[in-house]
Amino acid sequence: MCGQIPLSSISERRACCRTFRSPVASAAADPAAAAPAAAGVQPMQEPQIRPYRADLDTNDGMRSPPLDWQYSSGCTAAIKVDVPVFLNGGKVQIVQQTVPQLTKDAVQKIQQAALAATPSDVQQAAARLRTVSKASGFLHPGTCMGPVEVATMQYRVRNRVEPQATAKDALLSGAGVPPKLYPGNWSVPQATPLSYSGPYAMETIDIKWSGINTDKVVCPQHYPAAAPSILCGHISLVEFDAEQSLKQAVAYLATGQQAYMTNALRIVDAWAATNKVWGVKEQNGPLEAGWACATMAKTLELLRDQPAAAGALQRFARWVDGVMMPQMDFYADEVTPVNLALGTKHLYGNWHSTVAECFMSYGILTDNRSRYEKGVKLFQETLKDYLKWGRGGFTEGGRIIGECSETLRDIYHSQFGFGGLIQAAEIAWQQGEDLYSSSNYALVPALELHARIIRAYQSNDSSLLPSGFRFGDDMPLAPEGTTWKFDIRQQAWQAFNMTTMQPVANLKDGYKYLIGVMFLPTGWEVAHNHFVGRLGMKMPETAALLAGNWPEWQSFHWGLGSLSHAGTAGELWRPGVQHAALCSSQASAPAKRG
Repeated sequence: MCGQIPLSSISERRACCRTFRSPVASAAADPAAAAPAAAGVQPMQEPQIRPYRADLDTNDGMRSPPLDWQYSSGCTAAIKVDVPVFLNGGKVQIVQQTVPQLTKDAVQKIQQAALAATPSDVQQAAARLRTVSKASGFLHPGTCMGPVEVATMQYRVRNRVEPQATAKDALLSGAGVPPKLYPGNWSVPQATPLSYSGPYAMETIDIKWSGINTDKVVCPQHYPAAAPSILCGHISLVEFDAEQSLKQAVAYLATGQQAYMTNALRIVDAWAATNKVWGVKEQNGPLEAGWACATMAKTLELLRDQPAAAGALQRFARWVDGVMMPQMDFYADEVTPVNLALGTKHLYGNWHSTVAECFMSYGILTDNRSRYEKGVKLFQETLKDYLKWGRGGFTEGGRIIGECSETLRDIYHSQFGFGGLIQAAEIAWQQGEDLYSSSNYALVPALELHARIIRAYQSNDSSLLPSGFRFGDDMPLAPEGTTWKFDIRQQAWQAFNMTTMQPVANLKDGYKYLIGVMFLPTGWEVAHNHFVGRLGMKMPETAALLAGNWPEWQSFHWGLGSLSHAGTAGELWRPGVQHAALCSSQASAPAKRG
């Protein structure tokens, strides 16, 4: 398979990946590494019949009427955001869209006015769920879904409202979720079963680049015989148990069946009780910790009002503080500053966005504001550097707005980076903090460009690519005896001698080659709901991508956005955009204190 075969040219790799799609698990590789290197591969997703989505429009990105932001009255300041528009012939036009500068007071008033217009079932459920910590000031539940989002999801599922109805069915059954195949055609089950086969808790997690175990690792006795044993640490932790913990928690909220909640808590408790050793901190240890922490923290946050969750939360916190958090602190506090001091370029990437989301999720779960603020700071540093392309001083080499430091590495790693950033921004939004607007809304052009690239690949139409971009199978053959690898620090493809594995030459033909092009459920729904639904922006590429690829499933530490957020701004935000909210400075945020 693509991640297993030594390929001498990008053309061979691309031909292989036409059949299986690019390896998802290779995100576990060295962030500075070049080509994909892991075992897991994702097959092409078959077209599916999906219900009509009233919130998506492939023409201008929205069907709802524009929002009246009261610019003319002087109540709301206008911000101009550069967004790429993709024209025929590969031309890219940069247009400015106007968004409001929203104060925390205005956001609260809009949310309150909108909530007052929702069905009484939603209001009552949200009130039962909502608490605010006296110690930290954090709103709970405080994941990507706040109490209102949880209540709305439950209402929509109960009344078979789309797209939540279809998304709930996909969560429970795994229907429509493309399997991620490993050698021998084994894949992690995609359903959310009441009788879950795990947990697969392990005493030692010790993982090298590419998610490969060290010889210290002993696989669980009931680990599937057909699954790759060299990856049992990563698969058991991230792709089995962490994913299932969150899926089971959300399934409980969506169905009310206690067995799902029991499964979720049983998974987290098993790891907290069993795992004692973690590494390799100089290789994949911090990333695996980030994936698990970001996911399981959200699991417990969604269940924190359940009596059975209190003890599990305490045990989880002791495990994270003692075993996982030192790995991530090492990466954030030692590895990153040292590399920056050495002048390492284009350092920030999907690792940082994952760790930032963990810090923020875990900080809210444990009411640790300093941990949360550390995550916010890392988010801001990451987004600013990661999405600098096409902005002042970073336009060399034909780079355009929307590119990130991993775009030319591969598109699936880019989506890993966006996923952590989007979810972290939504987590902050639930706490009344607007991180979506960071670096002048840099996420918007990034999502639009990458959506365009993925759409071009899915339609097998390279003419949709912006000028200067080409798919990887158009890359020239590497010189004899060499293989192409992408150097993320130089942002260049290099020919490496296959004997000495030393670089011998850079590819300098003026084109930007794209590999690993696929759709991943890394927060596209959540971002579309915010930028288009809440702010009234136009994101036609993102809308078109979602129109053909929903419902989002759970993978690693992101997903389920179709269930949690799709279309909800039409009820939870737009009805509240009124003159009284935008032109008044008086805040009135009721809170149940706990």
